[in-house]
Amino acid sequence: MVLYSPGRTSSYPEEPPATGLRFHYLGGGDEVGNVGIILEDSEGTRLLLDYGIAPTSPPRYPSEAPLVHDAVITHSHIDHLGMAPWLCAHHRTRLHGTVVTAELSDMMWRDCYKVSSIERYPLAWDKRDIDTALDSWYVHDFGVPWNHHRWELTLHPAGHIPGAAMLHIKTPETTVLLTGTSTPETHHWFEVHNPLRQIFCLLKERTEGEIIRRKKKKLTASPLPWKRWSNAAERC
Repeated sequence: MVLYSPGRTSSYPEEPPATGLRFHYLGGGDEVGNVGIILEDSEGTRLLLDYGIAPTSPPRYPSEAPLVHDAVITHSHIDHLGMAPWLCAHHRTRLHGTVVTAELSDMMWRDCYKVSSIERYPLAWDKRDIDTALDSWYVHDFGVPWNHHRWELTLHPAGHIPGAAMLHIKTPETTVLLTGTSTPETHHWFEVHNPLRQIFCLLKERTEGEIIRRKKKKLTASPLPWKRWSNAAERC
């Protein structure tokens, strides 16, 4: 068992940032998988992006999440949603994502529980918590915004797997895009469809590394705008 004492063992700061927007990695900041990112502004508006398990041997787990009422799950891989049942059982967290991600989560969580039982790996949540998590889903269509306090949130297709999403956030002070796990083809799709042109800060997640694409594809959009967004993110 991975023992968290909800609200007592989290390393997350108790006070919101004095100004701006805080990005705090519970996991995944310097590794593949094990993803969990807390965003919080000076008003105390807080959001969790993903909460997963790194499927290594033995698995790696993120730091304990603080109390968070809403989490956006970008896609249904276990390294992005593997710890979500713990959130829902202990914090009554609402899960936001696409309908495909929500439907796939049941299979992913049950498979995760089965593997942990067979391999005798510790798991922070119980099989009963899966039902709690399944009842916690709020599904959203691509391109349709919803409000999170004074933030406006919108999901856009990431192209990684069916249902995978990027998260576009508009706060009263800034605009952010968190890519989740995306693909080069998705980047060019955005160059054509425009929503990134007002992004102030860009957080990219990539797990491909440097690869050689032997099959060249003809792309209609210029890569220059994406380079501009990437440079802007580095200045944030």
